[in-house]
Order: sequence, then C-alpha cells, then structure tokens
Amino acid sequence: QTVGVNEFQGLNVPLITIERFLENGTGAVECDNIQGGRLAAEHLIAQGCRHLIHISGVHETAMPADERAAGFCEVCVQKNVQYQVVGTHAYEYNHLEYHEVLEQLLLQHPDTDGIFASSDLIAAQLLQVCAKLGRKVPEQLKIVGFDDVNIASLTTPPITTIHQPIKEMAATAVVKMPLAADERRAAQHDRRDDGELEPVLHAVVGGAEVGGDHDRGGRREEADHQVDEDLRSGDADARDAR
Repeated sequence: QTVGVNEFQGLNVPLITIERFLENGTGAVECDNIQGGRLAAEHLIAQGCRHLIHISGVHETAMPADERAAGFCEVCVQKNVQYQVVGTHAYEYNHLEYHEVLEQLLLQHPDTDGIFASSDLIAAQLLQVCAKLGRKVPEQLKIVGFDDVNIASLTTPPITTIHQPIKEMAATAVVKMPLAADERRAAQHDRRDDGELEPVLHAVVGGAEVGGDHDRGGRREEADHQVDEDLRSGDADARDAR
C-alpha cells in the first residue's frame, strides 16, 4: 500500500516522490513516460501491427503513467496507424485483476494485432486470456508491457517490455535529497497564497527501452535521457528482459 503524502504534512522535512505527482512533496522524480509510450508504439508498428490498442491507466485517478498514452498516440498519428486507448477502473487496479476486461476487449476488437499494456502485470494476464481464446502470441497478436519486472521473464512467451529505470530514479532522489532540504528551508518564508510551499525539484529520468523476445525480434532500444534543468543525472544503463 502506497503511503499518502498527507501523512507527511507538518513534519517540516523534504519529501521527494517517485513516479507520482508532486502533491505535497518537495520534489518529484519520474521516468520518461512519454518516451516509453513512443517506444512501445514504434516497436509494435515495426513488427507489422496496424490495429493497435493501449491499455492505459485508471479512469478515476490521474497518474504520471497516463503520459504513456500521449507518446503512444503521438506515434500512431504520425505513422497513420489505427489505434485506440482503453482505460481501466479502480477495481481492477486495486485487486490486480484484469482478466475479464481483457477478454471482453479482445472479443469486441478481433482485428487487433498489437497491444501496449501499461504494466507487465496486465501484459501477463493478457497472455493468459489469449491462451484461453486461442489467440497466438506473437503470431496473431503482439504485446508490449511496461516496467520490466520479474514477471516479464517468467511468462511463456516472455513479455516484450519497456524498462523503467528504477535504480537510476532512486539514485536521483537520494542524491538530490540534500538539495531539496536546502531549497525547502530557503522557501519557508516564500509560501504560496494557499500556504503550501512551491515545489523545488522535478526530474524526468530517461532510460526506457524495449526489451524481451516474445516477438522474436530481440530488439533493444534506449530512450533519450531527459531531465529537468534543475536536476541532472547520468544516463541510465540499457537493460533487457530475459
């Protein structure tokens, strides 16, 4: 369970959030979600897909991960490829259960030949649904996930996934914590009209890439490194789902 940032109100300590909006934080570190969405769409299109779906975030809650849809849509428009973005609901997100909605999605859109799932968990459940419906992956449907967590390498076939540079993001947050503390102290007498401190740090850490081999492409592709001018961090190392 993620701790709400309201729990830190009144503690007068710097708070750097990772892969979530600033809210009451002093600073935030996010991966380059837009670039991740671009990479997913580019990869699917390069594999010959022409009817794409992106399974996006939660309707009821805005998250930084929602920006993956923006990058995905941008590439699809540029390449003149048919696409749609399908959101999920809080119930699926909170219970980590997507099988029913995924099955309905495939039944309603039988011509779909490429899906970008906003997490490897969704992608893994999509593989199970495809097996149930007799849809062959990658022969009939190609799938790209996001995160590059362990489950991506444990499925059959393995999941092609966008690597999220978690270690680099964590390192950026730790290294910049002292700066956030200094900036917070300096801002104590410069509050906004609503009494909240202005955020002083925001970093977007690049390093996303396409990895994995379920499409037999063995493709690796690094995202551009992008960091806000207030924060600089080194390029992320390339990683591959195995």
